[in-house]
Amino acid sequence: MKTQALHPRELTFASGKYALFRIAAIAALSFFLPHSQILGGISPFAVALTACLPLRYAAITALGSAMGYLSTGIGENNILYLLILGCALGLKFIIQRTTFRNSMAGCAGISFVSFFTINVIGFFLLDFSGSDFILRICESVIACGVTCFLFLAVRALFQYTSISQYSRVELSSLAILLMISVIALCDVKLYGFNLGIILGTLLLLIAITHTNLGGSAVSGIILAIALCLYSVDFLQVGSVLLVSAFLAGLFQIAGKLGQTAVFLAAAIFSAFIVGISLDMLFYIMCMLISAGLYLAMPERLFDYFSVLSEPELQSFGLRDNIEQRLGFAAETIQDLQNSLVRVSKSLKASTRPDPAAVCNKTAASVCQSCPMRLTCWDSHYNETADAFQKLYTMLKNGIMPGEEHLQSFRQLNCCRAPQLLERMDRNYRESVNRDFSIRRTEEVRNFAVEQLSGISQMLWEVSEEISGIETQLPDDAEIIRAIFTELAAEPKSVFCTLNRFDRMEVEIYTTAGIQVDLQELRDCLSNALKRDFAAPSVSKISNKVRISFYETATYRIEFGVRQSSKQPDTVCGDSFEHFLDNKGNAYFILSDGMGSGKRAALDSTMTCGIILKLIKAGLGMESILKFVNSSIQIKSPEESLSTIDLLKIDLYTGQAEFYKAGCASSFVLMEKTIAKVETNSLPIGILQGIEFDRKELTLHAGDTVLLASDGILELPEPEITSMLKHSEEISCDHLAEAICKAAEEELTPHDDLTAMVVRILPGV
Repeated sequence: MKTQALHPRELTFASGKYALFRIAAIAALSFFLPHSQILGGISPFAVALTACLPLRYAAITALGSAMGYLSTGIGENNILYLLILGCALGLKFIIQRTTFRNSMAGCAGISFVSFFTINVIGFFLLDFSGSDFILRICESVIACGVTCFLFLAVRALFQYTSISQYSRVELSSLAILLMISVIALCDVKLYGFNLGIILGTLLLLIAITHTNLGGSAVSGIILAIALCLYSVDFLQVGSVLLVSAFLAGLFQIAGKLGQTAVFLAAAIFSAFIVGISLDMLFYIMCMLISAGLYLAMPERLFDYFSVLSEPELQSFGLRDNIEQRLGFAAETIQDLQNSLVRVSKSLKASTRPDPAAVCNKTAASVCQSCPMRLTCWDSHYNETADAFQKLYTMLKNGIMPGEEHLQSFRQLNCCRAPQLLERMDRNYRESVNRDFSIRRTEEVRNFAVEQLSGISQMLWEVSEEISGIETQLPDDAEIIRAIFTELAAEPKSVFCTLNRFDRMEVEIYTTAGIQVDLQELRDCLSNALKRDFAAPSVSKISNKVRISFYETATYRIEFGVRQSSKQPDTVCGDSFEHFLDNKGNAYFILSDGMGSGKRAALDSTMTCGIILKLIKAGLGMESILKFVNSSIQIKSPEESLSTIDLLKIDLYTGQAEFYKAGCASSFVLMEKTIAKVETNSLPIGILQGIEFDRKELTLHAGDTVLLASDGILELPEPEITSMLKHSEEISCDHLAEAICKAAEEELTPHDDLTAMVVRILPGV
């Protein structure tokens, strides 16, 4: 991700041009706002804009609005608005030193108080009727509400660089600001052409070509409402603009020129439908002027609005949308990770510990004003520098140098020995503390990098998993929901899909505590859906339960395990887990903690537990390894590590994947042949960036796999392979027991022992 840098002069010039444009736009809008009257004469918009703008712009707004009011004549009503405007500006100055100066509540309060105060005074001094007074109090409330919307719109315009950053409320507020602008210009005519119609049509064309059909229709409705609020005489032209906007929005594929042509054609046709009059002809000509202005404007002027229309996705549907978003999020996090790595390397290079810095800092503080400086550093520079280096080496080796050490350096006859030793020791300790802080910071950065890498990998894996879903089956999902409701209770969610191999997958999400006979549920689903489902897998997180079904696989698994601890009456330091997911994959996990006993058991159990939870959550192997490695490293300040030996078998294809991190070799019996799966990777918990050693094999019915801890592999390899070759007639449990017993008898003393035997059998 690259950021283009601007030269300071270019940046200042660009900012200056933008500031001048902003001031000019505010001044022009302020002048015309007094002309924007609704509901028969209410015009609170100029005061509302003055109240919501920052003080440096509020004065410009007040001046422009005052000129606008005066341009319409000096009547009683305009004098009241000028007094309200002055009151608002005065309150703006008063609250400038308070916390309310930049708050929406403060700005809304300024509008309400200004209108209410002047209107109450006018009620007593002028000849107001009761209905007039009630109308002006309502105007105070309207001014307060309008100020809130204008505050949000102005804040968004000042803060954001793209309309894509707007919230829904801010978009609505911007629409209200544009409505007020159109209303303000509806009373202004130039050579008979209505500037409000011209501005409204121009804004409408921008919305049509930079949004979708919904955006075009909504923009047309907003413009029609704005025109009708100004005067009901604009009802016909408002309806023409609304219909034209909707029809032009249908032709988004035609592009800017095509949509503009459709808009004009629809407007002319609609004008003939509602009836042609002289005013309508002028309105049509106003639309033509707007279209000409819009087409003449360069497209770069509309970059602010271009993100309103989503780029057309290559594929359609919710699944593809989610897949695209996850992929984009993964790339973003990967880019953030790479940036963090680059910054970390730069900081590491710039803060590398330097012994010369300690010596130079000491010499600068002690020797700079010493009368013997010329003798030591000019006449005997090399000897003095060598003596300083020796002092640093002594401190590094844990020896506190004294004056007797200085005297032993014949080349260093220092007259400020106590000061030199004290300063050298202080600078050395500061350097050590700084180096320690740097190392800790580097560790934290490395943890952050690994976590970001894990999250990025996880998003890629979820994206790939979603891309593997070929078809959603909502009708079958409703059947499943009805069956589960009849057998137990209404489930929270039910999903039924076909993957790219045309295999059905079912996921039922419910609440913990709901009892259901899984065998009966499986039979009912198999009969209703005409698919043969295997036994379900059940995952529980907090109070949520997921029941997953997949079609009966080509193979099934026989599994056996035996363990023996290093010392009698102690816990074995090895841990294991096995799990069958909802995609027909069988997982077998073996972990060996560092050492033996409770501490090793804690590390290995934690490793297996985290891996099991992350597999059940649907994460892939690479992201799981990163999360587990970080978790083991930050578990405690003491060093701890454990190995990972993981076997994943696809029961539909027989594809076996071995993932190994610092563990012992595995043995696979394949048609009378022994294959050895070895590893060169490190255990987890030592360093960041640990990676699995990965190997794939294709297994068939009758093949047997042995996963073992390093204690088992202390047996001679020919003995292990011999037991595997002669194991066809015995169960996996008996084979695991035989291997473990052989290690106990032949190895004295022996390490913690674990033998896991997995055999592939034909499916039922």
